[in-house]
Amino acid sequence: METLAAWLAQQGPGFSTFRSFQKKALEQAAHGEQHVAFYRLLAHIVGNFVTRYDGEPLEEETANTALERLKSLTAHASTVWKENPEAQLTVLNEIARTDLG
Repeated sequence: METLAAWLAQQGPGFSTFRSFQKKALEQAAHGEQHVAFYRLLAHIVGNFVTRYDGEPLEEETANTALERLKSLTAHASTVWKENPEAQLTVLNEIARTDLG
């Protein structure tokens, strides 16, 4: 998760960032034995965002807001990665409730 969070921290708000993030998260879910739920949920919310704006104009404010929210969620997930299950569940629920825009 730390690698994904670090990669995302270096990205700009372009549409390709969201597509690449989704791909990377799904790859991690497919190859990981632990914390698959984090990767799948993050990929899901990004997938919803990508589907909503695919082929449509993406306003800069919308992209920036979505990217900052995604960075925050990914960083938060990265910090609870090794904590107790209750903390992990709290973050999983936060991710599941998120709509990036």
